Amino acid sequence: MEKQSLAEKAAKKAKGKEESEAAGKKAEESEKEEGKMEKEVTECRCFNCNKRCRLGVNFKCRCNHVFCSKHRYPEEHNCSFDHKRFGRQSLAKNNPLIKGSKIDKL
Repeated sequence: MEKQSLAEKAAKKAKGKEESEAAGKKAEESEKEEGKMEKEVTECRCFNCNKRCRLGVNFKCRCNHVFCSKHRYPEEHNCSFDHKRFGRQSLAKNNPLIKGSKIDKL
């Protein structure tokens, strides 16, 4: 029985080490990803002309790209986002139809 319990303890220790190593690797990977995210945020370049944008002068479009002051308008950077459809949908959502049955007659 003692040999079995010792073998079980050794197996548990080995399993615990493997799990801790796997957790360590996952933590390292997440740190690398966070580092990449920070680097992307600090490095602000225009998506169209690759010009470096100063802090506060960059413009983020609805197509999820950052542009300089020259290319900030959708017409200038051939935006893939459909602004007309978005505007129509927002108007339809915010302005419901008023039907005659809801208005009291005098």
